[in-house]
Amino acid sequence: MSAEMDFRGEIDTKLKKATASCGFKIVVGTDFENYKASDWRDTKPSAVCSTVIGVVGDYCTSPKTKAAIVKQVKSLSCLFGGRLPKEEGEFENNSYTRRNMSLAAGVFTIHLAPDFEDLFFNTRDVLEPELEYERATVTIAPSRGQSSKPAKTAPTPKGSARGRMCSKSKDCQSGVCEMENKTRGRCR
Repeated sequence: MSAEMDFRGEIDTKLKKATASCGFKIVVGTDFENYKASDWRDTKPSAVCSTVIGVVGDYCTSPKTKAAIVKQVKSLSCLFGGRLPKEEGEFENNSYTRRNMSLAAGVFTIHLAPDFEDLFFNTRDVLEPELEYERATVTIAPSRGQSSKPAKTAPTPKGSARGRMCSKSKDCQSGVCEMENKTRGRCR
């Protein structure tokens, strides 16, 4: 059996589940001509791609986010080529992982690497700001003579929410990354 056939078979369960949740056939493209078995000794590329598929499927469990996924995500690409290298001094993988993900023209793309970490959270952190759906509104009690209309929805700030993994303060919405060890911490 070829590596591509193994890959397709291994992502099949997640793909069927996400397709059922989202209500449309999710197509996963790849570029096996760039696959190098020597890069994937300790991790299966299907595990990386399956995590991304699972996140997309999770968004389809809520009516609001499902509508956004159906409208904005037409397919997924799990690519072996085109990966951006780690930057000098980049010891934590969250920013490295996020730089290798994007949503453009209806395609959520991940340039696969065996050393990506926190794929679930990083995929959500890249996908969430790009999805267009109505977020919660806040009603502020009006002062005399003011309207009682709900306040406009504020755009979702870039960066991770409180409690998410981070590697530096700019990874967090609050601007505070409390380090737990040399390479990772949690947003405060």
